[in-house]
Amino acid sequence: KAMLQRERIPLWLRGAVGKKIGMRFLRLLTGLWRRCPASYSTMLSKEADRKKAALAVALAGTDDGGVCFYGSSTFTYWMQLERDMAPLLAGTRCWNAAFGGSCTDHLLEHAQELVFAHRPAVVVYFCGTNDLISGGEVSLAAQNFVDFVTMAKQHLPSVRCVYLEPTVTPFVRWLGDDMVARYMEP
Repeated sequence: KAMLQRERIPLWLRGAVGKKIGMRFLRLLTGLWRRCPASYSTMLSKEADRKKAALAVALAGTDDGGVCFYGSSTFTYWMQLERDMAPLLAGTRCWNAAFGGSCTDHLLEHAQELVFAHRPAVVVYFCGTNDLISGGEVSLAAQNFVDFVTMAKQHLPSVRCVYLEPTVTPFVRWLGDDMVARYMEP
């Protein structure tokens, strides 16, 4: 099994030298995102707008309530969400309002159109991985979730919010112990 995993990693990225190169590349990308925030925000806004349009059609004429899954790419690429949740939700409608690449501040920006406009009874929130990978502070990601819950309660007083913490993905493990430790901070 280890051999199969190692074969998937390009030769130049194997070992300590590869990790050092990978970290430099990640820092370069992160630096470019930070220097060009307008283009990155534009890309995310377009992704959020596509999601808004799709939800407007998919949820038109439906009753209030249901479960909204809101977050970053882990939810975005959950293609069988409705089917997978059907046995657990017993006929309660659920929908995916996530958009890939998002950080917690992006979710705050688009919450009205993607979540509150559809009046869910429950919001399952999964975000923060991108915040941490890009060098953001754990405390800021946590505060953004608190702000999201505050907004949710203002718009939908009886809504329940479920928080799923950022996960240590294989990519995060590959980045090294320092990055993994960031996920363990209180």
